[in-house]
Amino acid sequence: MENYSTMKTYIIGSGYLSSELKRKLSNSFIYNARDFLDVVDEINKTSFDTKVNLIINSFYSVKKLNKIDSYNFFFKKSIIEISSILDKIDSKIINKIIYTSSSSVYGSIDNKIKLDDPNNRYIYSSLKLTSETLFKNYCNKYNISLDICRIFNIYGNKDNFSIISKLISKKINKRIKINNNGSSIRDFIHIDD
Repeated sequence: MENYSTMKTYIIGSGYLSSELKRKLSNSFIYNARDFLDVVDEINKTSFDTKVNLIINSFYSVKKLNKIDSYNFFFKKSIIEISSILDKIDSKIINKIIYTSSSSVYGSIDNKIKLDDPNNRYIYSSLKLTSETLFKNYCNKYNISLDICRIFNIYGNKDNFSIISKLISKKINKRIKINNNGSSIRDFIHIDD
């Protein structure tokens, strides 16, 4: 059995969640996807005696969804970079992969995809679901443990973008529109959880 305290964990992706994971996990290293691709050959060479964990938190930023200027760039950031990582990394050195997906995939699963998608939410959720399938296929092929975390509404610590942080700090100076007459239910997860 692998010793998790000495096993290296590579966090691939930038942003709030990645930096918080890095802070919490000992013996962890954080890279954006492009930089990880630059060092993966060296990781393959130096990891022959112990396996590594991968946390894949790399995807097109949800904050930029309403302004996609290049679908090529959108696809590159959403699925091309992670598929390139899977092509380059030696599967024999991987102990486990954790993929940070999104609860938005439930819109894709329920076949509620509409043609009118002004905020690009459905294309985002479709690519998240496609990425999940990519990781399932890869991990099944190489007998690698996989956890898919469908994260929804992260808040806490030093975040400044969640609705909870905005309500707590009173950064909202106008009325908040409540959809569905207030009957909508939202899940939230604290960054420490």
